[in-house]
Amino acid sequence: MKHRIVFWISTVVLLPTLLLATESVSLQNQRANGVTVWDTDYINGEWYLIRSNYLDSIPHEINALITAWNKCHITKLSFLKTNADTVYIEVDAGDSFSRLGTTGTERILAEIVFTITEDSRYPNVFLKFDESDHASPGLYCRQYFFDKFLIISFHEQKTFVVTRDSVDLETQKDI
Repeated sequence: MKHRIVFWISTVVLLPTLLLATESVSLQNQRANGVTVWDTDYINGEWYLIRSNYLDSIPHEINALITAWNKCHITKLSFLKTNADTVYIEVDAGDSFSRLGTTGTERILAEIVFTITEDSRYPNVFLKFDESDHASPGLYCRQYFFDKFLIISFHEQKTFVVTRDSVDLETQKDI
């Protein structure tokens, strides 16, 4: 599968971001210009989840987060309902989960969960999608991905990293 390398310029760090060649040029341009929500990248042998500072410019409400996601991803999200501390989301991934393999699918699921849980009222996300060899629908939260990704957060002109040892995002440290 071909990949294109574009550079996502932050106020602090320049990070290479690999994008699937199947993404449209429009989506690639949106990501390159910081119009993305959470993204993933492979840097120096580690997978990272990267929080865009674009999230600081939109309301942290489910509908706004879904709209922001849908603007910059081929995989589309639809709101189903909320219940106590859980939001239910339908994921229209087409055959992406089958084509992307386990790592690619985990990347998308992590990006979705971290994007939706920007709305702090809902720490849990139930994802409804067609089961594949690489992913199952069900209940997800941020902690599920802490052993799989390091986290970089661009927030209010500061950059933070959360290591795998962290239990929550309150333990951020400057880099």
